[in-house]
Amino acid sequence: MGNTATGTIVGFFSAIILAFAVIYGSIMLSLPFWGSGWIPTDLATTFMMVSIFQQIRFAIAQLLLNVTSAYILGSIIWLLSGLIGGLFTRDVVKGVSAGLVSAISMALVCWIVVWVIDGYFPDVMALLNQILLDQLLGWVINGVLAGIIAGVGGAVGGTLTSQRETR
Repeated sequence: MGNTATGTIVGFFSAIILAFAVIYGSIMLSLPFWGSGWIPTDLATTFMMVSIFQQIRFAIAQLLLNVTSAYILGSIIWLLSGLIGGLFTRDVVKGVSAGLVSAISMALVCWIVVWVIDGYFPDVMALLNQILLDQLLGWVINGVLAGIIAGVGGAVGGTLTSQRETR
């Protein structure tokens, strides 16, 4: 039997991997995602020229936790990551909770990554900065919306691999 923690970790990392695959695939294959509302245009110019931590920040915050500009593509990624996480839980309820928790934990990780990247790192009290708290609030709200989508995928994945009673 799988558990919720395994599904959460697998769903969390599969969302990041899928986001990077979509972004790099669209860059390499010149897909028309840039500027059409699927992937924000500001990612196109800065994504390939910055460090890996900035890329994680951009991919997580802009693609996975931004409901307004990348909603369709982010929803597909969260649905697939919830499905993958649900496959590991082997239960419907655990799959739903794994999808929801992975999306909300994505918001918290993004908050910490922004705290480190923007130079606030040594100052722990900067985590309570109004700008960072506003970003956290927006990401948690969007994380709940993404978690609902990932929960649907988790329910499907959990249903596919649940243990059925045989008579």
